[in-house]
Amino acid sequence: MVVGASGAHADPVTLDWSVVDRFRLFKSPPPPSRPLGDSGPGTVDVFLDRLGAARATPGALFPESASYDLIADFLATKRPYDGGPAVRPFEATRWRGAGPGVRDGTLALKPPAADRGYEPGYLYPSAYAVRVWVVGGAAADSCAWRVDGVEALGPVACDQAVRIPIPARDDHTGGRGVRVTVTVSRDGAKTAEGEVPIEVRDRLVIGLGDSYASGEGNPDQPQAFPQNFQTRIDRYWKDSSDPYDRWWRVGAVLREIQPARWWDPICHRSLYSQQAAAAFIYAAEHPKEAVTFASFACSGAEVLDGVIASQAKPPGLSDFGGPDGRRPFVLKPQIEQALELLCDGRGLSGDARWAATEIALLAAELRLPPKQQKAYVTTATRTEAKCAGAGVRPRKVDVLLMSIGGNDIGFAGAVKNALLPTQASDPIGQFVLARVRSSVGVTPTYLAHRKIMFDLPRVYPVMRQALAAGLAPDGVPIIQSTYPNPLLGEGDGARFCHGFLDNQLFASMNGMFPDQGVRPENRWRIGIDEAEGREVFESLFTPLNQAVAQNASNKGWRVVRYGEAFSRRGWCAGTEAERATFAFPALSQAVTASGKRQWSPFDPQDWNPYAPRTRLFRTSNDVVLTQIGSSEPFVKMVVNLGNRSFFASAGIFHPTAQAHVIIGLNVVREMEQALEPPSPGVQTAR
Repeated sequence: MVVGASGAHADPVTLDWSVVDRFRLFKSPPPPSRPLGDSGPGTVDVFLDRLGAARATPGALFPESASYDLIADFLATKRPYDGGPAVRPFEATRWRGAGPGVRDGTLALKPPAADRGYEPGYLYPSAYAVRVWVVGGAAADSCAWRVDGVEALGPVACDQAVRIPIPARDDHTGGRGVRVTVTVSRDGAKTAEGEVPIEVRDRLVIGLGDSYASGEGNPDQPQAFPQNFQTRIDRYWKDSSDPYDRWWRVGAVLREIQPARWWDPICHRSLYSQQAAAAFIYAAEHPKEAVTFASFACSGAEVLDGVIASQAKPPGLSDFGGPDGRRPFVLKPQIEQALELLCDGRGLSGDARWAATEIALLAAELRLPPKQQKAYVTTATRTEAKCAGAGVRPRKVDVLLMSIGGNDIGFAGAVKNALLPTQASDPIGQFVLARVRSSVGVTPTYLAHRKIMFDLPRVYPVMRQALAAGLAPDGVPIIQSTYPNPLLGEGDGARFCHGFLDNQLFASMNGMFPDQGVRPENRWRIGIDEAEGREVFESLFTPLNQAVAQNASNKGWRVVRYGEAFSRRGWCAGTEAERATFAFPALSQAVTASGKRQWSPFDPQDWNPYAPRTRLFRTSNDVVLTQIGSSEPFVKMVVNLGNRSFFASAGIFHPTAQAHVIIGLNVVREMEQALEPPSPGVQTAR
């Protein structure tokens, strides 16, 4: 910022500033108690500065490459945080409960922590810190700094930035306004002087929603294949006459795989998610604002099963059990979790205002369990939430991010219905096939379509009412993402993914069938043909996104669309080199010089789920290679191994981390429009 000189013989000087540790989710040292020399930006600020400077580069592999490459590198690299040891970013946040945890520095794992949740006081800092510097400051010059006219620091070399604490405002929406002044001297003579007003705005971004919001399919630390894995595979090959497509289901092999780890393992919530990506990008592009980001999104969540009522079966319960092995474990509704955070852990008051509605009848009609019915009615009929404790008001949310509706209409089940065969050649086979289809939870496409037409119009208004009662009252923008289409491959026009080569990406799911004694050419095979892809697109994706857009047409809501960003980048898209790796890895007949069999088309140990790719959606092969090792407690693997077939399909057709960045970039554009103050005299339409 350029400021004028305040002395008769002093030249003007340019000052600039940014918020220190502006992405507040990550642990960092507290602001200093007094101004002092700045030691340089920390780990997260360096990342954000690079991300903010990133632009689409001519010749880049993909339009999103500039942002995605930086985010993927940051999330995959261990670095020290707040003076601690080097860890991955998901282990250094103010969310307690990342995991599963590691016991005593070994590879042995323990269940998620019992005290899962954001740290007390996370939304209520007492102060912020800003970094202020003289643009083009020279080491030969001395700078004396004042804050609101009071001498603060100096003289120090003018090529060094200073770090200044800013007290928080009483409403905790940012820091109090201050005026910073600098006097520049050389050889004892004043040569320049300038000042800059500083006011820190702290943007509170809350995320709610389903697996598309949580980042399902993209664990913060993918599963790993240690050396013993190869040894077990070699033994399996020698002992089995039919090793293809099945090795991932063998207990002795799986026990050698290091399970995936998550920012929140109970919900399969990841920092690779669209909401985290949007928060990263917003913070990167607004260095003079702090960003406080808190997500409660949970894989498998529905409006009535997770958002406004407790979620019965979050995915982590099957992976690791409840926190610290606690069963039963009840996951509070996302809205309740968020409201309690706004109240700084004080809980909600029982004397809230209520709406007299027939919501209880709807809850009973939906056949929710009794406890869910009660939570549903309580949340949906509240018109004003209050914090427990006299004079305590919940902190105001700046923007609410959502992705919800897909699970309510059986999206995952409809996709599995298209993938799984429906007919067998004999009664026994038909019985087995029916059991398999039932175990993975298929939903006929026509039934999903009926839910879009009749269920979503009933539950979306209830959700809007519940959000308006404290989390997002009038004036808080709500940004709802649509569901990108995963079904179109490359080529001219609308080519739906289909055929043998495309469906190799689902070959791992073939291993769920107990058909070792059946000739390979007579076995069932997972796959989706062109007609099935078109049916899912026309009967599910198109009307689902129309329902999302209709819901987001209400006052205060915004819808996120993606234009052509996902065109021809569906689950089967890929260059010739990428398509050569579509097949599921299996041991070939070739033998290395050491006598070990070779993998084809690639070794699972070389799999990188976050390598840039043309396709933007996960397949069952991806899931098995990335996170299947996290599924079900080890003690249950032998006796309950068959149920693992469900997990091979848990993350399919979900966006890759690369896709989440694309969504995040589009979410940020809506955030900026929603948060930008209107021009004087101009009334906004929303």
